[in-house]
Amino acid sequence: SKEFKKGLDQAENHLNKFSSKMKSIGSGISSIGANMTAAFTVPVFAGVGLAVKAFSDLDTQMKNIQSITQDTDANTEALRQTFITMSTYLSITRDSAVELAEAYYFIQSSGFAGAEGMEVLRVSTMAASAGLTNTMTAGNAILAVLNAYGLEASDAAHVSDVLFKTVDLGVLTFEDLASQLGDVVSTSSALNISIEEVGGAME
Repeated sequence: SKEFKKGLDQAENHLNKFSSKMKSIGSGISSIGANMTAAFTVPVFAGVGLAVKAFSDLDTQMKNIQSITQDTDANTEALRQTFITMSTYLSITRDSAVELAEAYYFIQSSGFAGAEGMEVLRVSTMAASAGLTNTMTAGNAILAVLNAYGLEASDAAHVSDVLFKTVDLGVLTFEDLASQLGDVVSTSSALNISIEEVGGAME
């Protein structure tokens, strides 16, 4: 969609700026590299090792996503850059790019693809940040409601508001709510009990 393409274009722009900054940093590191002590070098190499592992983990998650979407390599790479941008530049999530990709894979597996999947992911990251949890946990709760009530991705923000109010006013954490919600909403939807009523009963 046009919105999805716009998001990817913005991500690419951020990443180009990030790349330029990294090149400048790299030049500076090279100029002082000969004077590095062992005490400094060991942590640097440890950090590089963690970065390599993160890259490998993200690559694995992207392959998992592509196995579902059957999208092109180019589009999958653009999606990877979007996750990196979300985790690096945007202040809506504490999650890493790997965790965002994992959450998106789960969302895709739950029936929300493409731009709809990205909308559920966006709402989930915001709910996670507000609810002091991670995107996967928030997404799991939101998806449980969307699927039980046959709602669309455009309803995700409203569902998130209801769930956050339930957590905020009740004695449940988002983790507790997510773990209990699946069975509850499957029954409540069959009985035509609204999610707002469910949330009120759990407060």
